[in-house]
Amino acid sequence: MSFALYLEHVKGLEPCPLCIFQRVGLMAMGFVALIAFLHNPVSNTIKRFYAFLAGIAILWSVGVAGRHVWLQHLPPDQVPSCGPGL
Repeated sequence: MSFALYLEHVKGLEPCPLCIFQRVGLMAMGFVALIAFLHNPVSNTIKRFYAFLAGIAILWSVGVAGRHVWLQHLPPDQVPSCGPGL
């Protein structure tokens, strides 16, 4: 995240919407991990619930990354835009 923010704010590279959506999933996973760390649950059920939430968040990022790679490997004449503008 810090390198992505460095490239965006210091080097002036504008991220596409897919890059931003990947960041959202990564930050959501980090937020769930932080809450789980602060809560420090004893119950395995609660630990698994936190793991499930973090897994959903990171699967979102994996899905967006997969679409991003798919778009980059299309022939030049078939490449759509990354997504709607933000």
